[in-house]
Amino acid sequence: DPKADTPMYPTIRTGHAFVPQIKQEEPLGRQLKEFFAAIRERRAPETDGQAGLRVVRILEAGMESLKQDGRFIDLNRAA
Repeated sequence: DPKADTPMYPTIRTGHAFVPQIKQEEPLGRQLKEFFAAIRERRAPETDGQAGLRVVRILEAGMESLKQDGRFIDLNRAA
């Protein structure tokens, strides 16, 4: 039963959908521009080392999940 295995199983719904327009931009280039702007403007950057650490933990949990055939990885326990 795919619904039992997947906590966020997609569902079909009717009605209007809103799709926001998102500027197509290379993510690392965007981060570098923001970082340099923070240096020039003498302010804290939008993201910091803690945000980077959270991203790395999420990526590592995803890799671990793949190694274990998609098993759920609790990020609170993986930290």
